[in-house]
Amino acid sequence: MHPFPSPRVSRLLRHGFAILLLAGVGIAAANPATATRDADKAETGKPSVLPADLNQRVDALAQQYVDLGIFSGVVLVAEQGKPVYRRAFGQADRTTGTPVTADTRFAIGSMNKTFTRILVLQLISEGKLDFDSHLTDILDGFTQPDAGKITVRQLLDHQSGFGDYHSPAFLDSPPESRTIANILPLLRNMPLLFEPGSDRQYSNAGYVLLGAIVEKVTGKSYVDNIEQRIAKPLMLDSLVTRNVKQAAHRAIGYSLGIDGIEDNEHFISEPLPDGGLFADADDVLALYREFFRGDRLLDKAVK
Repeated sequence: MHPFPSPRVSRLLRHGFAILLLAGVGIAAANPATATRDADKAETGKPSVLPADLNQRVDALAQQYVDLGIFSGVVLVAEQGKPVYRRAFGQADRTTGTPVTADTRFAIGSMNKTFTRILVLQLISEGKLDFDSHLTDILDGFTQPDAGKITVRQLLDHQSGFGDYHSPAFLDSPPESRTIANILPLLRNMPLLFEPGSDRQYSNAGYVLLGAIVEKVTGKSYVDNIEQRIAKPLMLDSLVTRNVKQAAHRAIGYSLGIDGIEDNEHFISEPLPDGGLFADADDVLALYREFFRGDRLLDKAVK
């Protein structure tokens, strides 16, 4: 998942409507216990734009994918920032048969990058960083000829020239070795795909660099910053930032390989600035509601 919505989704968010889906590949039948439909709870005074048969429509759509065996997870629909539909489907763990519930924690993928973006914007708001700060003025050792041109803004907007670092060798490395400190040497020597600012390429590498910048500027670990600057103020109680594999209510992810459906546990490592956090659907909604509509984490001037 990419951290920022498409133009169509952005328009829906501006009108106070959001669909959030968190999933693991799989499995089985729906758990109806968490379904709800009550647009009046939005308490905005505005008429709902949602269809009266929302439950039935979303149920039917999600069930199609459940029946195909390619979806299990939580579907949450919110209007004006308030959940009006929430339903869990399938199994969180195929081996134990544990069902998905509203409390199940999922790997949130690249939505993790929104946490990183918020941290950077907070530091800019505090005057500790600037959109036009240069990468090489903060972190050293980069060998690319154009590395000195790269700015924080370009890293945020995927215009730095960095691409991905998820090579087969990296993915086969021990999970405990996948840290910011161990990734930085790879990035210091990674060829840029284009001159900084001249193009756009979705970049996991760029967000790892932003996480390293956050650590350098604050003197604290990336995870410490997440916990203190975002999770605590928003009371994101389901957010898993450490010891991920030991977390309760964690969904196991699955993919279809040459040997059939396999779990993705060998890919799981501790959270990085480009991915790795786990959370339930309600806490992900709380984050994006605050990011787009709130003022507890960010000044409007830097959004």
